[in-house]
Amino acid sequence: MTPLRDGALEQPARRPIGGRKMIDLYTWGTPNGRKVSIMLEECGLPYRTHAINIGKNEQFTAEFLAINPNGKIPAIVDDDGPDGKPFNLFESGAILVYLAGKTGRFLPAQPGPRWQALQWLMFQMGGIGPMFGQVHHFLRSAPEPVPYAIERYTGETRRLYGVLDRHLGSHEFLADEYSIADMATYPWVARHEWHKVEGSTLTLGLTPFAVEQLTDVTYVEMKKPGTKFKAGDVVGEVESVKTTSDIYCFADGEITEVNPALSDDPGLLNRDALVAGWLCKVKFTGAVTKCMDAAAYDKLHH
Repeated sequence: MTPLRDGALEQPARRPIGGRKMIDLYTWGTPNGRKVSIMLEECGLPYRTHAINIGKNEQFTAEFLAINPNGKIPAIVDDDGPDGKPFNLFESGAILVYLAGKTGRFLPAQPGPRWQALQWLMFQMGGIGPMFGQVHHFLRSAPEPVPYAIERYTGETRRLYGVLDRHLGSHEFLADEYSIADMATYPWVARHEWHKVEGSTLTLGLTPFAVEQLTDVTYVEMKKPGTKFKAGDVVGEVESVKTTSDIYCFADGEITEVNPALSDDPGLLNRDALVAGWLCKVKFTGAVTKCMDAAAYDKLHH
């Protein structure tokens, strides 16, 4: 990734690498940012990634606003745009449609399947992204609890999960085939928690696959013992050198214990995710159906 200097974008030399024209991707490790990365990788297009640290408001620098006047990631600059000229584009959904048109991939050409894919892309853009984003804000970032907002957005988030669960119960993909709709939705709904149930106690952790994607873990914070929550609520977060990931628990319950070792040694997650690197213990009520237990995960991958 191209580094940032004094809060501004350091613009790379816009020379084709190996004689090929490139796409410059300006992004950060958020679900919207990951959508475009997935598409670029799936299409095999040559591209360079530039980190825009939204935690430091780098999306509001004059250099980035010249690329996206809305000051949001992701955005791209395609050296080989329409008519062979450089082309700036922002909004993740628009970028996915553009790349699908550029390559002729992951958006069906036939009208029926095409509109099916676009329908589910709009479902993500108008529902999954905004509603999940509001849940994250009011649970993690609001200066004080707003019960009405928390209830409204968590309820709508659960409803949207239900729509996806029912549809994917009888379909392999959101549309008739793997498409940009799946790429847009996956980063918002992908979860990699595991659990172990002993009596009425659930131990929650991250799978080695999830930790591998995070790379080096630098910080772990879980809700305090005594915290009560509903299935699907955020119960903590894990930070790494690459990104920040929310931790969800898929049962109603109350946190009874957090792993004290992770406070002093968050890298324990990288070394022993399935045993010593557990995150928290929960006294739960109701069925636990959304996580893979540790034994099942180990069996699947060995």
